[in-house]
Order: sequence, then C-alpha cells, then structure tokens
Amino acid sequence: MMNTKDIAFTLFYLFFIQGFISGIVGGGVEFGIAYGMYHNSKNLVKLWSFPNTLSGDCALTFFVQIGVTWVLGELMVGWDCYNNKACKLPDWLVKEKPDRHIATFKYLFFEPNRGLLKDDPNYDEEDYGNPNSFLTYLKRNFFTYYPNKKFFPNLVAWAINKIARGLIFSVPIFCIVWPVTMGILAGIGHKIGKDDYYFNHKWTPQTAKLIFGFVVGIISAPVVAMVVILRNEWYRQDLLENNLPQNDIEDIEKAAAHNQQAQDDQLTTTSSSSTVNSSFNDQLVNTDTNIGNSDKPIVV
Repeated sequence: MMNTKDIAFTLFYLFFIQGFISGIVGGGVEFGIAYGMYHNSKNLVKLWSFPNTLSGDCALTFFVQIGVTWVLGELMVGWDCYNNKACKLPDWLVKEKPDRHIATFKYLFFEPNRGLLKDDPNYDEEDYGNPNSFLTYLKRNFFTYYPNKKFFPNLVAWAINKIARGLIFSVPIFCIVWPVTMGILAGIGHKIGKDDYYFNHKWTPQTAKLIFGFVVGIISAPVVAMVVILRNEWYRQDLLENNLPQNDIEDIEKAAAHNQQAQDDQLTTTSSSSTVNSSFNDQLVNTDTNIGNSDKPIVV
C-alpha cells in the first residue's frame, strides 16, 4: 500500500523527472532544428505545401522524438529500477500481470519475461562482471535476445524491439496531438491559396515546434517509465512465483529476516550499552558523593 510520501515521489518522478525534463529537452531540440531549417530559407514556410511544410515536419519529428524517448527511457529508468531508485506504482496496477496465453499482445508489448534486476538469482557474475557497474547493466540489457551471439546483433535486436514499441505507442497519441496542432497552426497562419497557410520565417515556426516537442515529451516519457517499472516488477513476481525453486524463495526470505534481525540486534546492543554507561556514571557520582560526605581522612 502506497503512503503519502510514496505517492508524492511517484508523481514527482513520473511527471517532473521524466515528463517535464523530457519535454524541455525535446522542445529545445525541436526549436533548434526549426531555427536551422527555416530562419534563412528562401522558400515560404507553409502548413501543407513542400518544401517547407510544418505539417510534415511535425509528423516526422513526432515519431522520431518518441522513438528516441523510448530508447533513452528504457536505459535511464531501467538503471533506476536496477538500483531500486525508481518510483513505486499503485498495487492495483502492478498486480495485473499479463498472461501470455490470455493477454498475448499486452504480454508481448511489456515483455515481463525480460525484466532486469540486480539481485536476479539467475545472474552469473562470470559472464557479465561486477553487478554494480553501469557497463554490466548495459550488457545484461542488450544480451536478452541472443545470449550466445556477439554484442552488435543483440544491440540491433534490442533497438528494433524498443523502437517498435515506441512506434506502436505513438500511433494513438499522434491521432490526437497532430490534428490539434495543425488546427492551431491554421488558426494563427496567414491564408495563401485555397487551402494553405504560410508563416514568417521567425519566430512562429520555431515556437510552434518548441511547444509541440514539449507536449510530446511530457506525454510520452511518463508512459515509457511506467512500462519499464511494470516490466521489472512483473519479472520480480514471476521469479518468486514460477521460476525460482522453493529453496531459493526460502533463502531469500531467510536472508531478509536475517538482515532485519541483525538491525534489531544492533539497536538492542546500542541501547544496552547506553544503559550500562548511564548506570556506571550514576555509580561514580554516588561514590564521589559518599567520599565527599565522609568524615574520615583520606590516606594517600
């Protein structure tokens, strides 16, 4: 059950660290590209007509931005999950693990069988190296499709799989964001011909692309983060429920109980030491008092 602190961190992680920052970066990149394309162009910047078409520019960069956002989100959020620094998601969302035979598309999209955990009992340090290393994390990330092949085929397979998921996710978002953006641009553009609009070379196209990139980033990045977090949580559940032998589950539970007991013992020892020191100090004070009140001379 998530408490108030967990909820606050989840909102901060998803919508600021992932969404807002991704929007700032995406909008800035879009602004820079638009400035380079349009500010010195000899052709009019139009909404529909080539060569300077804002509608085509927005459509192309939309899919490119989501593809890049998906790939980077997989790596960065995955690294946070790997180090247990990612946010928690509501229990009702995490417990809905997709069944491979019932929810096939959901299972293939989220890939719960390809989660990545630092404490994975199937991890072999001899194959990948130090589990705390970022390089090890990347190797384990990429070598999930063809473990017996070299790095490059695995990297290509990994990139294709992630970009494909980004494109699948981008289609319904495109059907909402792109038409709304075109309607707004048509409203602020200058009519030319029968069905087209033109814009000044500065600063309307650049500002439009900046806002467009920001909106795409702030929508897509939190979704990517949730997909990665859910995948790793479902993978953890799958390890505990299906893949791990009962002895391994008992070992994990015993290790957790042992760590908790060690912490309790340390607290108890600290408390006992404080009590002993306090009693000893009281005894010294009483001794000094008795000596001071004594009428007998002190022999040295």
